[in-house]
Amino acid sequence: MGSGQQEEVPQTPITPVSAETLTSLHNLIKQDAHTLNETCIQRLQWHVQKLANAAQISFVERALLYDQNQFLTGINNEGKVR
Repeated sequence: MGSGQQEEVPQTPITPVSAETLTSLHNLIKQDAHTLNETCIQRLQWHVQKLANAAQISFVERALLYDQNQFLTGINNEGKVR
């Protein structure tokens, strides 16, 4: 860096907390992958896709469990009133 040029420091993405933000992060990673050689790109895309699929499933399962918990809490609270 003696030439006076500064390296561009990538901004750290926010940790996804929803399926939408996870998809957004996935798209950013795919964009960044275009700077790699073909073999690295394919391997990275495969691993990232597996990670994205697992995370999306996790978000869906969490939402279903949350809804079920809310339902059961409501039933439990009804029983206490009687």
